[in-house]
Amino acid sequence: LLSAPLVRYVAHSPEVAGFVSRAQQAVDARLAAGWPVYDPRRGKAKGPRVWRQNEDVALGFWISRGERRGLFNVTWVRINDRAINMACISTKGMYQRPRNDTISVHFLKRPGGSLYLWGLMHDGVPHSAENCTRWVWHDNCRGKDADSHWCQQYKTADLNFDDAPVRAEDRKARGLARGQPDDL
Repeated sequence: LLSAPLVRYVAHSPEVAGFVSRAQQAVDARLAAGWPVYDPRRGKAKGPRVWRQNEDVALGFWISRGERRGLFNVTWVRINDRAINMACISTKGMYQRPRNDTISVHFLKRPGGSLYLWGLMHDGVPHSAENCTRWVWHDNCRGKDADSHWCQQYKTADLNFDDAPVRAEDRKARGLARGQPDDL
């Protein structure tokens, strides 16, 4: 989590602005030369290297640089594998499904991912790889995802998954256990 002073530093730093400008120039040059920035069919981009998905590393670099200059104090927290990148099947490595001791989840790219996590972490809905994939990666197969191969293969979602958030206090007042569907 970043404090307001850290956010302001990154947003207004001339050095950061210069870095972003150079990165944008590199991307523009790559595109002008006919190279894609990222080709998901191949998994890796070929051609000249440019900044792609290293924004977390770059952010840490600029924050540590400001800290070393005495602009602010930073409390670095080592949370290791309790901060994960969202995945639906794996239980090891950087990309894995959330566990009870997960502190933060990164790489949620669709609104459905937040709904899925709420059900999983707050309401105790059991994890299922199919539901996770449907909600997190295909946003419940709405819009442009509806015609995807995955959505066609798994046409129905797990009917036990309720995407309507229910506050813990309301669940307790209704006598519902964690993970128990709410029929209201």
